[in-house]
Amino acid sequence: MNSDKTIRTALKANAAFCASGGLVALGGAWVLSDPLGVPAPVLAAVGAVLIPYAALLLVWSRRRPFRRLEGWMAVAGDLAWVIGSALILGLGLGSLTTAGVWVVGLVGLVVLDFALAQIIGLRRLGSEVDDHAVVGDLETGLDDPS
Repeated sequence: MNSDKTIRTALKANAAFCASGGLVALGGAWVLSDPLGVPAPVLAAVGAVLIPYAALLLVWSRRRPFRRLEGWMAVAGDLAWVIGSALILGLGLGSLTTAGVWVVGLVGLVVLDFALAQIIGLRRLGSEVDDHAVVGDLETGLDDPS
């Protein structure tokens, strides 16, 4: 087993979750707004941010060699989401319905799980990882067939 398999799998799963959540939020914003207690433009904006973020996670998961900095950037993004979710719930921000509270809480827990899986994957990385590669160098990064 490659030492980078865990982080790559975690990033791909995170990307799939972000893409599906983004599509639901963007496409269903006006339908989900009332049941969740979240303004439709806010849901649409969240979806519009999640979709390109998912694409970025997928690019990072496929880059060869894997770049540790990008893994930590994904962890930081996930932890920012978790903190934001906790603040929304803890401070009672917005006018979330009971369903909205559950959705924010459960999604926050799933995102925390992704952060933890990515941290585990980053800790398993071997010395072959390029810590100093240029972040914008996509030329060598998309040759992973998986």
